[in-house]
Amino acid sequence: MKKDQTPDQKPEAAPHTEKTVHNEQSARTLPAPETVNAIIRNRVHSSLAIALVPVPAFDMAALAALQLEMIYKLAKAYDIPFQAQWGKQITIALVGGILPSLLTPKLSDLARYIPIIGPGLGLATLPLANAAATYAVGKSFADHFATGQGLDKASMNKISDSIKAGYETSKKTVSGWIGKGKAPTETTVETPAS
Repeated sequence: MKKDQTPDQKPEAAPHTEKTVHNEQSARTLPAPETVNAIIRNRVHSSLAIALVPVPAFDMAALAALQLEMIYKLAKAYDIPFQAQWGKQITIALVGGILPSLLTPKLSDLARYIPIIGPGLGLATLPLANAAATYAVGKSFADHFATGQGLDKASMNKISDSIKAGYETSKKTVSGWIGKGKAPTETTVETPAS
């Protein structure tokens, strides 16, 4: 097990393909699509479990932490130096982009405390909402990092808009995975982006 790998993550392997991008500054190698997809998919799976913890506010804090860690891994995979001040900017983008989309499912989060029917309501909606939000965040940041740019206020606004726009599509993608009982199996490993 690698130093930065948690016990529940799949083992890491070498990427299958990489793409070299040339720009005015320098040539850089993009991570294999399988690597990026594995980073996102592993966090989507974890986000499903987070929704099952019946502790108020824990799920939102854990989801934000999971997504921030995913963004860090994506930046590392794209060889974008992750800067400490990005944490605040990313949190703002996540709250601005995802929270409005999650408000309706969060109402059902409160409803899960209603005797008899409540637990079923929460179990029916929260895992999908968490997974879709995580997928939308991952895809939006991966697309941005693929351009070779870091994060600034303007890019965070674009990413936030991308997350909002991609959320509905993400729900369909993730619900397809859940309906089949698992995510597509092209690969389930992450590669180290030391």
